[in-house]
Amino acid sequence: MKRRNFLQSSAVLTASGVWSSLLANSTQNVLKPNRLKPGDTIGILSPGGAIKGPESIEDTIALFNTMGFKTKVSAQALGRWGYFSGTDDERVNDLHSMFSDPDIQAIITTRGGSGCNRLLPLLDYTLIKNNPKIFIGYSDITALLNAITVKTGLVTFHGPVVTSTWNEVTLHYFNQVLMGNNNVVFTNPEESIDDSIVKTITPGKASGRLFGGNLSVLSTMIGSEYLPDWSDTILFLEDTKEDIYRIDRMLMHLKLAGILGKIKGFIFAQCTSCHQDDPGFSIHEILDQYIKPLGIPAWYGSMVGHIHDKFTLPIGLSVEINSQDGSIQLLEPAVI
Repeated sequence: MKRRNFLQSSAVLTASGVWSSLLANSTQNVLKPNRLKPGDTIGILSPGGAIKGPESIEDTIALFNTMGFKTKVSAQALGRWGYFSGTDDERVNDLHSMFSDPDIQAIITTRGGSGCNRLLPLLDYTLIKNNPKIFIGYSDITALLNAITVKTGLVTFHGPVVTSTWNEVTLHYFNQVLMGNNNVVFTNPEESIDDSIVKTITPGKASGRLFGGNLSVLSTMIGSEYLPDWSDTILFLEDTKEDIYRIDRMLMHLKLAGILGKIKGFIFAQCTSCHQDDPGFSIHEILDQYIKPLGIPAWYGSMVGHIHDKFTLPIGLSVEINSQDGSIQLLEPAVI
């Protein structure tokens, strides 16, 4: 499939016949935000690291405006306190203000960075639950995405930040997931800026609620109250600029914590610019050692993480995966 034909071809969605098998893992506690519509206001905030300056978000704000959206930049989005955008209290207040503002329909983070896990015990989850809206980001935002979904039931979104590359593939999935009413199917185009290639670890299909994100961030949350019961879930992971031995260590942490033994399916999306020692193991050899023995559908190479072409994946929603073609299908729309 040529890249220029990707958008047309990916508009064809397949029907799913596995609804009956999901009753035990249904969406009874799932809270969905309203879909995004032209004329809506997108709130922009920096709950983690500081950004370089207003020029780093100007192009994306202009893009949102051409798409028919209004934007509102939070009070602390352009701030700096050390390597954070503000103190913990300032960043929490920013997030609370965005969720409580009736004029804002969606919230997009400027970047990841670090520091989001410092906010988890300070958040007013009741306020968030009472004001459900789209919340999207990736990398360090992993901490907020999973914690908010676990604590409130609100579906959050692992996807582009304001400073991401908003190319046609990224925009396609952003629009399909957040603006449509579709059971979206995520598949890598045969031609990608990132040369994403699906490498099956264990073939098969599985269904369950989708959780995950950045491995380094997620592993620091193990043992806390901000991660789900991993039974009957699909776990997806990504990371960047990590030594392979550290990926090994973190996967062992997931194993020792009992997480790998509970999940029904596994996706390692990308390990961008990860360093392999010589002699040493490759990322694929490490995944074979930890994931193949589980006997669950699994693959490497999904378009998620620190790459240009990027999926927008709903955290906490039921999906079906096929590890042979590297596809993820939503079993229901992510928004209402």
